[in-house]
Amino acid sequence: MDNNFDIPLTYRNKELVIPASLVMQGYTYRIEAELEGTLFYFERDDSGDFRAILPPDLPQQQKLPETGMIQAVTEALNQLLA
Repeated sequence: MDNNFDIPLTYRNKELVIPASLVMQGYTYRIEAELEGTLFYFERDDSGDFRAILPPDLPQQQKLPETGMIQAVTEALNQLLA
């Protein structure tokens, strides 16, 4: 089974396609996607919407993408996997 897929989104008037993969964790799953060189995990919160989670071993000095980019991915996931 192919667990890779693309997340199409618009951010700052640019059409982007973010490669992602589905990772099964017992009875649940999370989405892994790399944004500007940083790996993010996206999983559903208590309300059923996606939220972004940084890996715990991320270096302190790691440059993170803009908050708007992360929000655009979570919104795209909420629409794509509704």
